[in-house]
Amino acid sequence: MNQKLFNKRYGEKGGINQLFKMKSQLCTLKEIGGHFGVGRERVRQWMLELIKDKYDPRIARRKKRIEEIKNMLKNTPSEDVQKLKMVNTYYFKEAMKEINNKK
Repeated sequence: MNQKLFNKRYGEKGGINQLFKMKSQLCTLKEIGGHFGVGRERVRQWMLELIKDKYDPRIARRKKRIEEIKNMLKNTPSEDVQKLKMVNTYYFKEAMKEINNKK
């Protein structure tokens, strides 16, 4: 499949621009497939065919979440950090590691 054929088949749902938008928003294969009315496997194939790359938003979403936590911690007084409900989560621990490594 090429972009022209994709737009012909899925233009009413936003076509290739919508696919790229959803990719940039780090949507899951399931979410993208739901929008276009196909399964996750078909979306995975599209990414290989149209973008020439595997698509796995988990890594980028993980990095984004860690950055959000780091930014939140910049505005949180140190005495309040331990009161946060997220202190034992993976993302919180990774954010703290990154903060401590930069010092």
